[in-house]
Amino acid sequence: MKNIEIIKRISPNSLDHKGNLKSIEKQFLEYEYGLKKDSLPFVVNEQSNKLKYAEFKNNPLVINVSTIEKLKNKHELDLKFLIGIDNIIENSIFAFDSLKHESSKIFVTDIIINDNPLIFIARNDKQMSVFNVNEITSIYDRNNLQNLIHRTIEQGGKAYINPEKRKEFEEMGYDIKPKINN
Repeated sequence: MKNIEIIKRISPNSLDHKGNLKSIEKQFLEYEYGLKKDSLPFVVNEQSNKLKYAEFKNNPLVINVSTIEKLKNKHELDLKFLIGIDNIIENSIFAFDSLKHESSKIFVTDIIINDNPLIFIARNDKQMSVFNVNEITSIYDRNNLQNLIHRTIEQGGKAYINPEKRKEFEEMGYDIKPKINN
């Protein structure tokens, strides 16, 4: 089944009258102005091919209404920032496995907020209804990121470098090799 067919079933209000995916900006504005009255997820992108480097399947990429509310209220990310979510996700630099959820990965961006890198967590191949999607579960700035990377690698987790962003990764200076204790 093509991704647009899945979107028709899981979040039909994310599509315009011609069956094309509405921009995330339009979806968010419709929600903010009360035109979207249900709790169906927002569809960030029809595909997840920009996350393929981290072994993600090419499912539709969604974010739940409750996650948007958490990002706005708890993490103080405003709608103006969130409108660019698709661009943020498409330009992630590298990712590594989540220690908390086997199907999730932590993606690192080159955006700095409060002197910390902005990260987002995405769940791969989550079942929604009878369909599979990839879901963004959080976005926030993360302090002590290198410590989290080391703990993940030491516990057998893997890191994934976006091949299109190798130079940016090297410039960031993160160490993704296990520490060797002497």
